[in-house]
Amino acid sequence: MIKHFNIRGRAKKGSILEQLRIAFPTFSKLKPFILNFSKTTSITSQVMDRLKNLGLEQSTYDSCKLILKKLPKSSKTAKSLRDWLDKHLKIQKELGSYPIPISSDIIESLFGKFKYMIEKSPQNDINHSILIIPLLCGKIDKQKILNALNSVSQKDLNQWKLKHIGKTMRMKRIDFFKQHIQKTGKN
Repeated sequence: MIKHFNIRGRAKKGSILEQLRIAFPTFSKLKPFILNFSKTTSITSQVMDRLKNLGLEQSTYDSCKLILKKLPKSSKTAKSLRDWLDKHLKIQKELGSYPIPISSDIIESLFGKFKYMIEKSPQNDINHSILIIPLLCGKIDKQKILNALNSVSQKDLNQWKLKHIGKTMRMKRIDFFKQHIQKTGKN
């Protein structure tokens, strides 16, 4: 659009340029903002692309900081990204020498596995099934499972679920019909 608005002189009657000038009469005044916004998004995209493909470790941290220098010092976006990089590089160094993966792919994969497991038992309520997700994260060995089974009773689990998850519509209907049967003695 900036290219169209850079055309000087009167626009031809009925042309796209005339229609653009009518629809956006003050667009030319926004040119500095649009160019700055475009530059910011382009540089942010470069940083995000590098992190997604290489992960975060010292060399990608350094290259991302270098890319961010292309933005003005007053850029709030650059400051936020630099702060984020500083914070997460410290975490990466605490965790070890491998880069931290920076991507939503991991979360998408987790929910893909969750969906696959849910399809095996479609009658389960989503409220209860969501408790499967922690089992899909990290390494679960026999000892962790035994510790969990020995430290939590079914009663404790039921109380926790009721407090934190609540009753589903299906559970409410079942309770309603149980109460109706008890009151009337009819099925």
